[in-house]
Amino acid sequence: DDDQDRDDDDRDDDDQDDDDDAVEKGDEVQRLDISEEQEDLRARKAQATSLPLPLTPPPPSPKKKKKLVPRDSWVPILIYSIFSLFTLVYDEALPLWLLTSREDGGYAMKSRDIGIVMSLTAVGGILLQIFVFPAVARVVPSTVLYRDGVAMSGVLALVPPFIVAADLGKDATFVLLIVHNICYRFPVTAAYTSLFCCINNSAPSEVRGTVNGVAMAVASLFKTVGPTMGGGLYAWSQKKDDLWTPFKQGRFIFILTFFLYAFASVTGFIFLKPQYDVPADQLPKIVNPSKKKHNTRGAAAGDDDDDDEEAVGEDDDPASGAKQL
Repeated sequence: DDDQDRDDDDRDDDDQDDDDDAVEKGDEVQRLDISEEQEDLRARKAQATSLPLPLTPPPPSPKKKKKLVPRDSWVPILIYSIFSLFTLVYDEALPLWLLTSREDGGYAMKSRDIGIVMSLTAVGGILLQIFVFPAVARVVPSTVLYRDGVAMSGVLALVPPFIVAADLGKDATFVLLIVHNICYRFPVTAAYTSLFCCINNSAPSEVRGTVNGVAMAVASLFKTVGPTMGGGLYAWSQKKDDLWTPFKQGRFIFILTFFLYAFASVTGFIFLKPQYDVPADQLPKIVNPSKKKHNTRGAAAGDDDDDDEEAVGEDDDPASGAKQL
């Protein structure tokens, strides 16, 4: 029994030693795991401190609200409206002058003959617009074609009284009036087409439809005044007996048309710049020296070059862009 008791005690001591060894091994493994986690954490901290700090993106710049009608578009729109007024003054007065008796300075033409003159004039104008105008437009810029066409129309507006005064016979006078009216209409139509080109070139493509709508609306206001103004001025000139001799007998309206067209041509020469010959979307970007940005924080040279180039702003002169193009 004593031997058995001693054997049991020895086994218990061995089991206790095994348990102690297992506890010591578990503690050692736990310490190793903790030390590995600490090493990983230290490595991540060291890596984070060695990396450059991420650059914060700049705040988004406020978007500029685009105007429905650009400022540059108002110049050709107003010129187009004024020119429409002037042409309607002449268009209203010419048939009245053809109907007026010879004693009052007119031609005494019948209404049927006036209709034939206008119809043949329209046919001739269409043919010239189809076959002649494209060749002219390829050589002459729109701005130059407008002011030259208006100046030519003003000179031709003085011719009808001289055709009637020549008294070359009914048939010859009839043919000359048709030819003259065709020659007069062609530069007028060319001037209108050139103005339409200038209006379209003055606006970017995304607002071009709006600009054309505004141009038609503004021109309509002027066109409502044109017929009344032309008829009223012609009637007034017929009633005034104290006019200067060159203005008497219906010649007043032709001389007035000449000065009105001269004014329209000079206006186009002053305000229609070469920029209107080039579409706004094709104008090249120009470096604006007054708006260069200088990097004062020691940025790289490549960043300085990028910051120094800026597109032309709204206040810059786009004519330089058209000239460069």
